[in-house]
Amino acid sequence: MFDFIRKAVIAHKIDEVKAELHRAGQALQELLMDADVLEKLDAHTVWSLLHGLDASFTVLEKTLRSTLSENEAVHPDVRRSLREVQAAVAALRSSLTGLLPLVENVYPQPARKTQWELVPPNGQA
Repeated sequence: MFDFIRKAVIAHKIDEVKAELHRAGQALQELLMDADVLEKLDAHTVWSLLHGLDASFTVLEKTLRSTLSENEAVHPDVRRSLREVQAAVAALRSSLTGLLPLVENVYPQPARKTQWELVPPNGQA
């Protein structure tokens, strides 16, 4: 009985996360498509956003790679799904990396640091 309730609560929370991920993606897409807003961004904000996204995707990509390499016993369907997510994140990160030199032509690097320092758990790289 309690196991059923726990699973229902988890399923509900997963639905909330899915909806929020969708909303976040839509909001980011709308920001990137709004030329008026983009023109009003200062260099520090632009670089903070880009470096924050890059750090997030870097952590996610490394987490997926580590999970796939450390857990050989993962069900094939789960492994396939994780590889698909990893490929999508890698492609997104590659696009972002390709954008950085173009942004540098418009927005010079700000004086204050905007790049994240990522420290993985247990000294993993």
